[in-house]
Amino acid sequence: MTKKTINAPELLGRSDHGTTDEISVRSPTVLVASLTHRFDAVAIGTLTFTVFKGVNTMDEAGYVIRITTDNEASAFTPHAETIKNGVEIHMAGQVEADTFMASLAELTTQIASTPAKRNFRRSK
Repeated sequence: MTKKTINAPELLGRSDHGTTDEISVRSPTVLVASLTHRFDAVAIGTLTFTVFKGVNTMDEAGYVIRITTDNEASAFTPHAETIKNGVEIHMAGQVEADTFMASLAELTTQIASTPAKRNFRRSK
């Protein structure tokens, strides 16, 4: 069996500077987590979440989340839209969306349970 090589993307940062968004490379990344879930109902395929962590610190630190599907029969593919001050991630199809949300919950729990320095505050 051949092991699949995962190409790590560069971590990009987007800053809002009034009328234009500035996008810059912040850091190279390394693979920190990956999980694949199969779905088999009206649509058939697999959904894979892959997470990469920037190797730099401070404003050059961060994560990249890659979401892919392997469509075997009628599966939708994730779609992202850039919006003012953020992004929207769209996952159409009931079985695909249910698998997407379950995978996202599992992945965030997995990453949150790893030892790391946390620098965030919860909103009240």
